[in-house]
Amino acid sequence: LPTTVAEAARILRVLGANIMGVGLLALGAACLFDPAAASVMYGLPATERDGLRWVVVAGIRDAGLGVATLALQHFSPASIRILAPAVMGIPLADAAATFLLGGTAAEAAVHVVGTICIGILSLCAWLDPTLDAHTKVHSRVRVGSVACGGGFALLLT
Repeated sequence: LPTTVAEAARILRVLGANIMGVGLLALGAACLFDPAAASVMYGLPATERDGLRWVVVAGIRDAGLGVATLALQHFSPASIRILAPAVMGIPLADAAATFLLGGTAAEAAVHVVGTICIGILSLCAWLDPTLDAHTKVHSRVRVGSVACGGGFALLLT
């Protein structure tokens, strides 16, 4: 068992990135090979051929993100620090679409849980000190206020 936050962050980052990558690949495959069943997993059941087209498009997106996640985890693990927060909006948008297009709150909640998991992965990637040896990004990134309604953004210097 990990004895420090840094050790726990490293373990969770490695597990999280690999689970995310494999899970997205599996979801993408399900969308391509059985779009009707996958539409139920998304919370927006579709039966018509035209209605299933969105599922195939979402599957291609998810499979591509899965490949990108696994490739970055393997070849450039520090890049997970950028990838994870960058893609957090996707499952959140999926949750909103599911709910607004007739899905239930429970069906939308699955996507919210995905967003939370990606948020945890993002946090763990930034807390993992083993990634510091792979990049100098942490020394070039600072958090600052921006002029867009007082929100916060990462400013590269």
